Amino acid sequence: MEDAKTKGLRETFAAVDAGHTGTIEFGELEDYVHGMGLDCSRSSLELLFAEIDADRSRSLSFDEFRVLMRRWAEVGK
Repeated sequence: MEDAKTKGLRETFAAVDAGHTGTIEFGELEDYVHGMGLDCSRSSLELLFAEIDADRSRSLSFDEFRVLMRRWAEVGK
């Protein structure tokens, strides 16, 4: 059984995964970030995406997405 934080992350992951593929492509993340009104340049987002995409699949798994969310939380402090 997952805790509330993990369940919330899974719900966010599903919302970002517009193509319902089980992974998040760069374009989906970019659309979601801009749709939320967050100020993040394309180049900054590309660098972060590449850093988080540990397996170089050019998409983010849920575990990679969890790392991304942790990084954003740290930056927001």
